Amino acid sequence: MLNDTSQTLVDLETIWSVVDSFYQHFSPQDWARKHGRDWTFADMPFHLAYFNQMVINGIRDDHGKKAPLTMQELNTWNNAHFTERPASQAGAKGLEYLHETQAALKQTAQYAPETPVFLPLIIVGGWRTLAFALEYLLAHTWLHFTESHLRYMQSLPPLPADLVHRILNFNMEMARGTLRPEDLAGVDLVTTLRLTGPGGGSWTFVMQDGKCHFEAMTSERVDAEITTDIATYMKTSVHNMRSPIIALLMGKTRIKGVSKGQQFQKIFAVTPSRIWKFVEVGKAAPE
Repeated sequence: MLNDTSQTLVDLETIWSVVDSFYQHFSPQDWARKHGRDWTFADMPFHLAYFNQMVINGIRDDHGKKAPLTMQELNTWNNAHFTERPASQAGAKGLEYLHETQAALKQTAQYAPETPVFLPLIIVGGWRTLAFALEYLLAHTWLHFTESHLRYMQSLPPLPADLVHRILNFNMEMARGTLRPEDLAGVDLVTTLRLTGPGGGSWTFVMQDGKCHFEAMTSERVDAEITTDIATYMKTSVHNMRSPIIALLMGKTRIKGVSKGQQFQKIFAVTPSRIWKFVEVGKAAPE
């Protein structure tokens, strides 16, 4: 999909439609509800909107910015956007701003898929193709909307299974690509992550000789197998909504080869100061 933008824009519109259906009946009390430790539900449309605007602004222009290296630097970047948020985009009005940026993104269809776009982000930062930038937005929108839906409805949003699988596959590729040789020093590990439910699948990560690659399938030689449903995976491994230990005790997550499975999870553990490798996929040269 990374050499095309038309299908990605169609898939973005699919998610946008479901996002609108989710938010349309929100009351002032709903918007004010806590969304994790620091945000409210009213913060989410604004957050999605300025990420959309980031891609629009980044077309053929880096605006003199540099891509951050750590989660701590990314958090500072996010906090600056909220600090500078105009009153016209606060609260439920953030949904109007989101609609404006969505309309602007549709206009990117006029550009060639290989058009350079600067992304001031960790992991995917620097000059990327427009096709990659839109694919990233698709995954980013799904990631945060899924969190909102899980927090509010305790369920995954109703999206086509093939779209969910496409995004999960993209996220697995991004995760693999972030690992540096020093993260994999002395590691000889083959782990299969199996996510059940519509859109799920199996991804086998092979870590050897300071490198990591993955296959969207199971493998004959596996040191560990981690099986869980997509919602539990998002809650435990992405959004910190539930303890992985609780998920194990409840039978929501099953691990074969526990010690190796824990090693696998530790390799991908996120800390504020950890430096991730910038992924290779989707790189572009500025004009």
